[in-house]
Amino acid sequence: MEKPTGTKTGTVELFLALEKEGLRFLVIGGFASNLYGVDRATYDIDLAIAPDPVAIASLIAALGRAGYTDVVDINTGKKIADINKIGADRILELESVRIKNKKEVDLLIVPSPQFEYLWEYRLEVGYEGIKIPLPNPMDLVHMKEQSSRPVDQEDAKKLRHLIGSKKRK
Repeated sequence: MEKPTGTKTGTVELFLALEKEGLRFLVIGGFASNLYGVDRATYDIDLAIAPDPVAIASLIAALGRAGYTDVVDINTGKKIADINKIGADRILELESVRIKNKKEVDLLIVPSPQFEYLWEYRLEVGYEGIKIPLPNPMDLVHMKEQSSRPVDQEDAKKLRHLIGSKKRK
């Protein structure tokens, strides 16, 4: 069953565009939880990236080519700029933004030491023939436990349960 993140084609196109750039990013959030086996509705894709202006500019360009148009304040929902008119420095300053088309991508800038650790211990999970980089399951649990959102707390519990179930087998 397709996870409720929009059309399968749109999701695949997004990941193909990012893969083509050779970017170092991690999929976090509900989509990552889904890929690890937690069944929950999610309508966006959350990406983590290091605070590297060159990588951010490449990511923004790739999203623009994939049809994303608007950069929005993640907290207020107000449009900040068109994707082709915002620079990497502005994204770095904001630390997190939502990038929209028919789908939404939430982009989170993760401090270098933390991102490097997450990247080193990442896992790649297959989705429609594409390798998707994710934080390892326990790192994702820790990230979700730091969130104040109830849905993230629930994801953390479910992920811990899945991890424990796999260890016992």
